[in-house]
Amino acid sequence: MLWVPDVRWRGKKKKLEAMLGSTVVSIDRKAKYIIFTFIDQKGINFYIINHLSMSGGWLFREFTAKSSIYTRLTFEFCIDGNSQIVDFVDPRRFGRLEPYTSEEFWSVKIQEKLSSLGPDALNETISQEILNQRIHNFVELDPRWEIKPLLMDQTFISGIGNIYASEICFLAGINPFRRASDLSQEEIQNLVEAIPPIMQTAYKNGGSTISTYKSPNGKSGWTERMIYGQKCCRMCKSSVLKGPQMGRSTYWCSKCQAL
Repeated sequence: MLWVPDVRWRGKKKKLEAMLGSTVVSIDRKAKYIIFTFIDQKGINFYIINHLSMSGGWLFREFTAKSSIYTRLTFEFCIDGNSQIVDFVDPRRFGRLEPYTSEEFWSVKIQEKLSSLGPDALNETISQEILNQRIHNFVELDPRWEIKPLLMDQTFISGIGNIYASEICFLAGINPFRRASDLSQEEIQNLVEAIPPIMQTAYKNGGSTISTYKSPNGKSGWTERMIYGQKCCRMCKSSVLKGPQMGRSTYWCSKCQAL
């Protein structure tokens, strides 16, 4: 059973209804995309590609409990004979959800989009050599790249969002507004060493985004961050600065991350 209260998605209802009675066989992640694979009783596969964006999330709900006013889509699953309600909740409506037939999902268009993503910041080893080469490739096309927006570009390295990019720059001691082309080899190595602990910490804490974020079980994500959303630097106790960068909020310490 499904319910589509969000008018933006009612045009997708027929595709979603075609999945009724299907079994979820896998839930995978590619960069910031969640990929659901379904198979129906005839052995036909269906797929959903979901992007949570800033405020989206999946939440389990008791069958008798009232859904959130921000629920955009509801699924009812039967698990071991018991019904389980799962809502896609997205207060800001930035999240995306696209259902695909097997033919559509494996089309050149979709597969090229997925394969264009950079190495995965959580699951792949990003060496200094790899990071050097990727920086070179990107600044060769546009020397104006600043390091924090570059880290957020999903074709550069996938899986790093605004919060993690701020945290990585802070841990590496690099000002987020530095030109990527100006980074020294020592600074690039600092980035290489900063990426894994930030991504692993976020993963172990169930993710992180704005304060309203909850894991599917209703728990808050990573909130004990070093720089993002903080008032004082945890290293030197100086005031944390905040400013716009490529349309997003950036936090940095003027002493620990001097230009």
